[in-house]
Amino acid sequence: MPRYALYFVPKPQSPLGEFGTRWLGWDVCSGAAMSQISIDSLPEGELRQATETPAVYGFHGTLKPPFQLAEDTDLGQVFEHLANFVSTRASFRVPSLMLKDLNGFLALVPSATAPELNRFAAACVREFDRFRAPPSEEELARRRRHGLTARQEEYLLTWGYPYVLEEFRFHLTLTGWLEDGTRQRLAETLLPMLKPLCDDEFWVDAVTLCEQIEAGVPFQAIKRFELTGSTRGGCL
Repeated sequence: MPRYALYFVPKPQSPLGEFGTRWLGWDVCSGAAMSQISIDSLPEGELRQATETPAVYGFHGTLKPPFQLAEDTDLGQVFEHLANFVSTRASFRVPSLMLKDLNGFLALVPSATAPELNRFAAACVREFDRFRAPPSEEELARRRRHGLTARQEEYLLTWGYPYVLEEFRFHLTLTGWLEDGTRQRLAETLLPMLKPLCDDEFWVDAVTLCEQIEAGVPFQAIKRFELTGSTRGGCL
């Protein structure tokens, strides 16, 4: 069955968006494979292997985690609700990004607290939960495999995902889990490439509805919904 998600996706023509698609080798906006960045200092195949998992999702920041549609809902209802949702919300600034090791994988995260972004993501989780089918026992078991706190378990059962609301941390994933040496090598490679992309704050000005038609197939954008209160035309 298809899964859907609400993502922040940088505009594809922006420097950050172009970097993300080339780094992962997948353009979630166009639904097309891309030639990955060529890095002579890395062993052959290392970048492809390191980015294999995040490439399935595309370069994005999660707002509403992937979900299957509830039986009494359809995609048209999601479109309508999302159009109404963005019409009441303005774009907003997010602090500049920085490279971070998140328990074994590399990602870009805000360099300072971003309460407005956290509130926005929480609103996405709550507002669109009516369209989410309950997770299967298999999915629940997979989420619990690495251990959850009591609050994460509560959120898993309530919202279908453990890392939402107070447990949420916005991030743009760059790699899957890596061994220490590989992670350090890729971090050293990434830092000079990311510096010109991470010096300035950027704008969240849209929500992108994405679809995964079946397990293992990369996510692809269906439609980008602009936050119509935006005062600036762009994410960067």
